[in-house]
Amino acid sequence: DGVAHWGLRQAAVYGLGQLSAKCPALVADVASAQVAPLLKRVLEKNSGGGEDADEDLKENAASAIQHLLKNVLLPRAEGAAEAEAYARAWLGALPMRADEAEAEHNHRQLLAWLQGANTAVFNPATLPQVLRIIAEVVMDGLADRATTAGLADCVRGWKASLPKDVFDMALGGLTPDQLAVVSSV
Repeated sequence: DGVAHWGLRQAAVYGLGQLSAKCPALVADVASAQVAPLLKRVLEKNSGGGEDADEDLKENAASAIQHLLKNVLLPRAEGAAEAEAYARAWLGALPMRADEAEAEHNHRQLLAWLQGANTAVFNPATLPQVLRIIAEVVMDGLADRATTAGLADCVRGWKASLPKDVFDMALGGLTPDQLAVVSSV
């Protein structure tokens, strides 16, 4: 029964995130084969707002994936393709809204990866998704002032450096409100 096991699922997912953050060596050997696929499954099952979706559980799974990416998958040279798949799953859960502390942490990490030109997180295929996330973070005030300013700087930099047709194509999937935010930075 899903309701009876809510707390257990929440604690398990949170625990995997904390292990990935604080003791990455403990999960490194099983990260690719077991931990990352499990977290991705939890994330997928709780996305989309369905009847059984749990926003807190989804955000905990996304945070755990972020910790796994940062501390285990991205540092391994052989894990680049795998890291990109999990980065896309993580991006799909952003922006976060349910847990303010997790939201600020994850949005700050997004900024760090964007500023560091991390290609698993930011590449031509993820540009539309990243622009949507930034627009929502800015519109809804989901990050601190420094993170918001940094995200706006990223958008300005892409506007100046990317081919106009590439940037304009990425804008195509934004809502009018999101487009207004991206255009105003």
